[in-house]
Amino acid sequence: MTGELRQRYVHDTTTVTTTTTTTTWMEASSLAEIDNDDSYPVKPHRLHLQGQHLSASLDAGNKSDSTVSSSLTKSRLARIVEASSSTILTLVLTGFSAWTRYRDILSTNNVTWDEAHFGKFGSYYIRGEHYFDVHPPLAKMLIGLSGILGGYDGSFNFESGANYPDINYRFMRLFNATFGVVMVPLAFWTARELHMSRPAATFAAAMVLMDNAYVTISRYILLDSMLLSSTFFVVLCLTKFRNLRDRPFSAKWWVWLSLMGVGIGTVSSVKWVGLFVTALVGLTAYMMHWVARSIFLIALPVSIYVACFVAHFRILTNSGPGDAYMSSLFQANLNGSDFSKNPLAYPHGSKQQQVTTYHHKDNNNQWIIVRPHALQKSLSPDLNPNNFNGDIHVLKHGDVIRL
Repeated sequence: MTGELRQRYVHDTTTVTTTTTTTTWMEASSLAEIDNDDSYPVKPHRLHLQGQHLSASLDAGNKSDSTVSSSLTKSRLARIVEASSSTILTLVLTGFSAWTRYRDILSTNNVTWDEAHFGKFGSYYIRGEHYFDVHPPLAKMLIGLSGILGGYDGSFNFESGANYPDINYRFMRLFNATFGVVMVPLAFWTARELHMSRPAATFAAAMVLMDNAYVTISRYILLDSMLLSSTFFVVLCLTKFRNLRDRPFSAKWWVWLSLMGVGIGTVSSVKWVGLFVTALVGLTAYMMHWVARSIFLIALPVSIYVACFVAHFRILTNSGPGDAYMSSLFQANLNGSDFSKNPLAYPHGSKQQQVTTYHHKDNNNQWIIVRPHALQKSLSPDLNPNNFNGDIHVLKHGDVIRL
């Protein structure tokens, strides 16, 4: 009860007791009779004691209110200080992370390690040439995007060890390094969500900050910085979501559930090993939880994964080095493919349509036509069957040949 309500209650009670006293006081002959007579609900001579008790209660109530108000103020101040301290630490850690990842990023001006692969894949996206690779396409499309943003036209082949020509490969490396930068603040906030103290969370983030492997692999045009930052993001979303388990289906619960689904879809679309992060996300709950998790942790990641391949095939519409891995029907729909010239006819002889059941582009498509062994020995036993500089023999219907 607040102080204002207590004062109103005492005022009303005092008014009632005063009115009652005036009608009963003169009829009683002594204070003892009043004490012993139950017909007197109010004992006038004891009102001063009740007043003292009420005053004492009011004083205690006012003190309690002031104590609660002071506690609330201190609690708000503590939360503000906590949030400010965590924000300042996040900014400091992010600054150090940027310094370690960006510093001297051009110290090597040659194609280093797997830049020969993933830089080349980015060039294919810029040129729109179809290629084949074992990894999903999201990170490689982002590498191509970084090249476009940096003004690169896709003309460099990224030969291993070759010096970079006059292209803005610095921007492409900085783009990839940014994914390595965000790993440090993600590690800090994940540790805080795991209820670690601020010093412990700072130590955890510092371990990520100073890990030599993380620093090195973030400074080149590779897929790994994107893979790791996506994994860190999924773990942060998981810890935030777990901390909201006592508030299921609240607004924040849905937000972090959907963000976790986006993270799973992203990390799975960078590399297949990203699928292992889904082992951290359980589906053990009641029906509504099953439905919610099925939508946001299965359907949403799968849709992101499929959308990456849709974009992959929409961009790569021209014939390229990956044609041989695809079916004939697929190759026939690529711009500039030999299959777009079909039907091809034999240039001589029957001039009918050429037919083949082997669609790969390699030496298996090159056939050598020679006479059968017996016929070759009887006609020209000393003639080398692989000598193609001799006379041309036109094949006729019914001739027996050896391939």
